[in-house]
Amino acid sequence: PPVLRPSGIDQPNQKALRDGNIEVIGGTKVGGFETEPEVPRKRARGGDKPKATGMSRQRACQRCQQFNGDHKYECGGRCSAERCDYFDETGVRRCYYCAHMKSKGKSNHDPYTCQATEGTKDDCPHFHHVQHKGVKKKNRRKRKRSSK
Repeated sequence: PPVLRPSGIDQPNQKALRDGNIEVIGGTKVGGFETEPEVPRKRARGGDKPKATGMSRQRACQRCQQFNGDHKYECGGRCSAERCDYFDETGVRRCYYCAHMKSKGKSNHDPYTCQATEGTKDDCPHFHHVQHKGVKKKNRRKRKRSSK
């Protein structure tokens, strides 16, 4: 079967051919633009937000804030008032470590007369906090290793 060729492209009208520096090549008008047409720019996302100026808000222990505690930003009660290191629920200064161990039945030290009530929680002579292990009794004397 014979292959049919497409019909030829018609020439543009004479008025279109007379404009400036236009050429017709293969039935297509070429040229004639003084400047390139504007191509739409690809949209870009908005810029990054500027960093906040000043200090970020620190978490504070609510119980220390309520009773005007000096250590409200270092206190363990920043997440829960029950965990406050310095004050009990009535606002009386106490040692958290002694109170914690007394509530567990592992100590008979009075949390309201401990030395830590005058300073920080680290001033407790009886207990200290071991990371990931909780409150432990302080070793008063160090053992010497015998070299044999």
